[in-house]
Parts: sequence; C-alpha cells; structure tokens
Amino acid sequence: MLRCFLKIMEENHFGKLVAHAPYTLNPCSADPHLREFARETLRDDLHRMEYLPGKLLQFSSGQPWGQGAETGIQEIAEALNEILWPEQQTTVLLETMAGKGSEVGRELFRAAGDSRPGRAAG
Repeated sequence: MLRCFLKIMEENHFGKLVAHAPYTLNPCSADPHLREFARETLRDDLHRMEYLPGKLLQFSSGQPWGQGAETGIQEIAEALNEILWPEQQTTVLLETMAGKGSEVGRELFRAAGDSRPGRAAG
C-alpha cells in the first residue's frame, strides 16, 4: 500500500506532507494517563511519518488544566525529549494557538519575549 501511495505522490508532484496529530492529544495534561497516551500516539505517528518524503508532523500543545503554563511547557519538553531520536528525519511542528488561544503554546511566545502569535522573538 505504501508503494502505491508513494507512486501516486510522485506521479502527481505532491509537495511535502503535513500530518496533524489529533487535537484530543494533550501532552501537558494534569492526568498522567492522558500524557502517556499523547506520548505513545505521537511516537507512533513519528515512526509512521519516517516512511514518507517531506515529513512534517504538527501537534497542538494542549492545556495544562490547573497546573500553570510553566508546568505545561515542562511536560511538553519532557515528552519531546522522550519521543524524538537523533536519526529522526521528521520535523515536528508545535502548534501554538489552537482552539480558543488558551493552550500553553501561547506562553512560548512570552517565554521568548514576544507575546504576538506567529512572530519569533529577536
């Protein structure tokens, strides 16, 4: 099946593929079972993406629900440190402003010294 898909991509001049992890994943959840589910799912998706050309995997930062943004950011960092590996070719994209904008991702801009979404500090 993968060979057929790759052939279709080549014949139709597909660009890079961007896969988006389900919004239901919450890698910074206060519930350890939900955090572990997010890690397992992201890890599995990353391994699947390695078979495709132009690998991009995007995921939502999630909501720390009562833990605070700093704890949420720490949980996300720990998840990424656990699931990424040196030889990985898939680029991971962190969505910072999903949903209503209350997710922990918006705090990453503040940590970088810029509160405007979509603009890197410096």
